[in-house]
Amino acid sequence: MRSFFLDGIEDVDKARAVLSELLPGQTDPWILFNRGGSDALAYMNIEKDDSGELLGPYVIQADISGRHYQETQPLVSLLQSLQARLGGTVTEDR
Repeated sequence: MRSFFLDGIEDVDKARAVLSELLPGQTDPWILFNRGGSDALAYMNIEKDDSGELLGPYVIQADISGRHYQETQPLVSLLQSLQARLGGTVTEDR
């Protein structure tokens, strides 16, 4: 599994709304499907940062399915769209 993060999310309600807008019909987790819609590429959740190590109180964690380990471009594009609307910083595996 490979993980990407959008750190520094301040407004969890807005993050939920934007994720649901970009991935209609998905929620907890939000699932990014391949072009044909038949195979899950990545699963996304919003997590609270209780450690204080992240840039904001919430983070969107996106885990790429093992069989799609190298297919990061659709996920990175989605995270960049989220970043443009929510702020934060996109990072890969910690």
